[in-house]
Amino acid sequence: MDTRDQYLEVDLMNIFRIIRKHSRLVLFTILIFLLPAFYLSFFRKKVYASSFKITSYLIQPQQNLDNNQSFVIISPMEIKKFVSDFSDVYNCNSKYMNGENNGKPLPFKGLKEASAEVSSDAQSVEILLKVYNPKEINAIADFLLDYLNHNEYIKHIKNVEEEKLVKLKNEYELKTKEMEKVKEVFFDNHHGGTQVYNFNIYNDILQAYKTGIYIDSRVRMPKDFVYLTRPLVPLEPETGYVKYFLLCILAGFLAGSFLALMVNKFEA
Repeated sequence: MDTRDQYLEVDLMNIFRIIRKHSRLVLFTILIFLLPAFYLSFFRKKVYASSFKITSYLIQPQQNLDNNQSFVIISPMEIKKFVSDFSDVYNCNSKYMNGENNGKPLPFKGLKEASAEVSSDAQSVEILLKVYNPKEINAIADFLLDYLNHNEYIKHIKNVEEEKLVKLKNEYELKTKEMEKVKEVFFDNHHGGTQVYNFNIYNDILQAYKTGIYIDSRVRMPKDFVYLTRPLVPLEPETGYVKYFLLCILAGFLAGSFLALMVNKFEA
């Protein structure tokens, strides 16, 4: 062991001796630092967390009929922002804080925070609710879903999409009927001959039918946001206070040790 290590060992031993000598001061400082942790544990409102998933035709990938590339009507990231806006409005708007909604009482008053994350497949959004009253979780989730479905921007996009799909559906129905007439005229004029041309016409009609069925399925798809999974009501609050206790103990010990060294210096 070299001289430098010996000095370091001696210094550490002196520090521990001083801390032990002033152990009451160190313990008292730790207790002082623990007061915020005790406050959080016993006096602050308990927070309950629950999550659920929602989805909609609007955020699911759709096939572009012109180039067969996929696209989404509304990005899931936009829904994430709307959920954050809902949380901000609720927590900042006095009417929401007082449990009012256009003169009607809200079914809840205890929302702390609402946040969202886009799922890995980008076809759904997972929403995390933090509330003070676990019995209100389902009411808050329902209200949030209603909030999204009645958002003016989402309603506008939904109406535009429905109009576009209905127009496309009508166009393909008309196209299919016209092709059927062409097939009948062609068949009558050639008395069932020229199989190659017949095959092409049948193939075009079949493709038009398939496209029409695909468009019809998109027309029938519900455009509102719906639950993929319902929120579960937690029985216990979040247990995030242990780390506060540990941090307070560490901070109190360091502060107490520093005070012990200062007191020992003045006593010398």
